[in-house]
Amino acid sequence: MVPTTSHLVTTTTSPAVSNVTLTMLIEGGGQTTPAAGKYTYPKGTVVNLSAIGDIHWTFNLWLGAVTDTRSASTTIVLNSDETVTAFFSATMD
Repeated sequence: MVPTTSHLVTTTTSPAVSNVTLTMLIEGGGQTTPAAGKYTYPKGTVVNLSAIGDIHWTFNLWLGAVTDTRSASTTIVLNSDETVTAFFSATMD
């Protein structure tokens, strides 16, 4: 008689982290952080955004799901793909 042995193997997997895309756009003369372009982040990431106008330009507002549309420094929570645009206006200096 041959002895038999049984084994139970259990595996667990972590839920896959889904990624979302942040698209940064600029209207007018200025720079943003992150810079204009497309970025991939894990879903739920909080991204710090900042904007500064070029010479003779001033930051005006953000368009998108940011926490404060009128502040040059703000954040966005990425629970889905988002597009954010920074608007700058020319100054008379």
